[in-house]
Amino acid sequence: MKWNNLAPRTCKGWWRARAALPVLLLVGLAIPLVVADGAVPADEPVMDRAPVDDLRPLDGAPLDPLPSPVAPSGAGDGAALILAPEGMATVPSSWVMDPLVLGGLGGMILAALVTLVLVTRHQWRVVSDTRRDLRETRSRYKALFENIHEGVLISREGTILEVNLAMETLAGVPREDLVGTSLPDLVDVCEREMVVGRILSGDETPVMVTLVRSDGTSLPVEARARGVVYAGGPARMTTVRDMSARLRLEDRMRRLATVDTISECLNRRAFLDQAEVEFERFRRYGRILSVLMVDVDDLRGINAKDGYQAGDAVLRHLVRRCDALLRVSDAVGRYGGAECAMLLPETPLVGAVNVGERLCAAVRADGASFQQRSIPYVVRVGIGDVRPGDTSVIAALERAELAMRRAKKEGSDLIIG
Repeated sequence: MKWNNLAPRTCKGWWRARAALPVLLLVGLAIPLVVADGAVPADEPVMDRAPVDDLRPLDGAPLDPLPSPVAPSGAGDGAALILAPEGMATVPSSWVMDPLVLGGLGGMILAALVTLVLVTRHQWRVVSDTRRDLRETRSRYKALFENIHEGVLISREGTILEVNLAMETLAGVPREDLVGTSLPDLVDVCEREMVVGRILSGDETPVMVTLVRSDGTSLPVEARARGVVYAGGPARMTTVRDMSARLRLEDRMRRLATVDTISECLNRRAFLDQAEVEFERFRRYGRILSVLMVDVDDLRGINAKDGYQAGDAVLRHLVRRCDALLRVSDAVGRYGGAECAMLLPETPLVGAVNVGERLCAAVRADGASFQQRSIPYVVRVGIGDVRPGDTSVIAALERAELAMRRAKKEGSDLIIG
């Protein structure tokens, strides 16, 4: 429940009480008048009002002038008096209005009391509704805190105060053991300084960290902290999201975008992207860069004789043999149907020739294995290098491809382009 809803409710109760004020005032005025009308019993004689000059005693003798205090101060000639029997006080006629004043005051007091009762009753209802809404809101937030899929932990000055069920599952530690421990102790040792510097310092930017579970395994997670108020004091609420499935999906998408599914090496686009990076390094720093074009001789005949699955096995075998000869900085990719390209940074032509000769020898010594039998094949290699006048690595690949076709036509193992 929102606190600003209390004002309309209170005003509504006040206007209800205000509408009853005129009626309460009339009731307050009427009560004293009724009491005043019944103050003198009907069977007691009350003398009529008469002018002072017409009053005479019983023996007819004139009356002595009466002192003026009988009449109220400021009254002129002919002021009326109320004569009552002996023992009754003489009251000025102007005092007959005093019950009206008293009635007004009584009505106002009664109206104020009734208003106070109505407003208090309405305020009590508002307070009761507010408490009920607060209990319902607290229950909803508690259910949300426990059932959310992301791990949530609340900490103050690095000490964990509260965790939800998802965080207990991610850490592999019971909730009772997590509460009271230090938050940086849950992540890898190399990342604790970063956790203290970013998550606990007030930075709300998501950060990738490695969560160390109770069984010793590591779990990549994304952590994000926000400032909250918990138990009457400032605290940090950190949400922890398991990123292992997402990272596996990203790796799979990356492989689909960069890896050839048949030969299990880089596809043409990924290979050319890496080759252009090496070419930029050659042009900026004058580095040496050589390339090789490798073609499986008569791959079409292998497909026709043993099937396309056998041809795919031959391509995979060739890629494995190339990987065995390459360094970490080198790369191999499928360039065409039966052609593969090799990128050799920091390798002169002499070194590239050495790699080509070893590759041809490895392929002749060991054929591709398919359905528990060996499929022999040979390769033709063309070698090229990047030259100062080249504007792209494509020029070196074209020279290597021309040398490969000449070697294939002449039946040679390799030719330098």
